Amino acid sequence: MKAVNNESVSTRLYSYTKVFGEPPKEFPESSGIPKLTVYDQKKTLMCVGYGLATALEILFGKQFSAAWGYGMYRDKAHKGQGLYFIKAIDYLCKLGAVPLADFGAVEDVPKILELVENHPELLEIASKHKPSGYCNLNYANKDLKDRCIKDALSRWNEGVAVVATSYKHFGYNHCIAIVDWNDKTDSYVFQNSEGLDYGTDGRSEIPKDEIGEICAIFTKPYVLPFKDVPEDDYGYKSIKNLFLAEIINGVSDTEFNPDGYVTRRDMTIIIDRALSKVDKQAARNILLQYESE
Repeated sequence: MKAVNNESVSTRLYSYTKVFGEPPKEFPESSGIPKLTVYDQKKTLMCVGYGLATALEILFGKQFSAAWGYGMYRDKAHKGQGLYFIKAIDYLCKLGAVPLADFGAVEDVPKILELVENHPELLEIASKHKPSGYCNLNYANKDLKDRCIKDALSRWNEGVAVVATSYKHFGYNHCIAIVDWNDKTDSYVFQNSEGLDYGTDGRSEIPKDEIGEICAIFTKPYVLPFKDVPEDDYGYKSIKNLFLAEIINGVSDTEFNPDGYVTRRDMTIIIDRALSKVDKQAARNILLQYESE
């Protein structure tokens, strides 16, 4: 443990179906994700750091420093133990990650905060290992949610990895990397950060309905389908963020009309979509916080 609840809400949490399309209805028996490094967080509280390190190994094919992420994926004011799950992923996508070979220290707070601050040169290394974005997999429709999770896991060799949290399963907020599914037991297979003695070589199963937050992290750059919004357009990034978060749409499948006027009605709809997204995630955070108390 621990993954911290009650975090601020991001409207830039992309929709999986918007990025990857509608998932198929049938899947093979296994994702095919190979064996990964099994970490042991011991007495540290950096499960989010280790969960992301496991995901990064899937994305980039090598080991990454959980401790560097534990020290960096937080606001300056947050000096306590644990990380905010979604915020940590957001920082990962903004800053990148440092390979384990470049930062082998393993310390808890406050020591780790001092160590990462004393090595600003690692930010340049981290920028070379930066995911393109992350998607919310918490769909209200259970079938759609399950298919999106399986689809994401099936895309591991395309640069997609899945991380999650659970309070129900562990009795405390804990971050894990999801690596497979088992429909026979209605479970997902996860890799933990508590050494090889945990489960079977560090892996175990978690009932599907005991998953808390769950996200897919991906490395492939997403290109907008709008022919009238080139990648060098000054508004490209903002348009992409809001489009993939399902807050705005184009005027057609291939046109955005970036210089068109926005009516008061349109503006109201856009703002309402953004606020609705924030309300839903805030309500989910409150529920998760209630479950953990």
